[in-house]
Amino acid sequence: MFEIILKTTVLFSFFDHKNGYKRIGDFCSDYDYNLFQTGEVGMANFEKTQEFITEEMVEKFFQLNKQAKEIDKELSRLKKAFNQYFDLTVGENQKGVLTFESFELQRQIRVAEKFREEETVKKLEEMNLTDCIKVVKQVDEEKVKAAVTLGILAAEILTDYKDRKHIPVIAVKER
Repeated sequence: MFEIILKTTVLFSFFDHKNGYKRIGDFCSDYDYNLFQTGEVGMANFEKTQEFITEEMVEKFFQLNKQAKEIDKELSRLKKAFNQYFDLTVGENQKGVLTFESFELQRQIRVAEKFREEETVKKLEEMNLTDCIKVVKQVDEEKVKAAVTLGILAAEILTDYKDRKHIPVIAVKER
């Protein structure tokens, strides 16, 4: 197994089985190791703590991710079975309890309500209750794109008004 030390932009291969290093903590302090394990190391701390990414860590991430997907599928299957049981025994959308020697399975019912916007607005307008209707100004993205396409609006004009959200995604592929 090879371990890779990541420090700023330089990558080094680093691992010698003969020296008996077994974990990242053998290369850094317990404090730095704990920061790394909990994910609390940011780029500001990166150089200072000299964190290590090992193939073992990547493999563990890969295996746990695979297990998480299998667990999610199994949980969904069990929840569906439990709900079907309660639908048949106590009725749809009804609370239920099933007691075993060591466990108690409960089904709770939560209710979420939301107005159907178009229908409700129409009804309120018919009743002349327009004070109960919000008027929201929003950018119509389709029309902005059309204006840019037709040359009515230069795309660069609105560039500074766009917020971009960057979402880091970690992916591991087996080779």
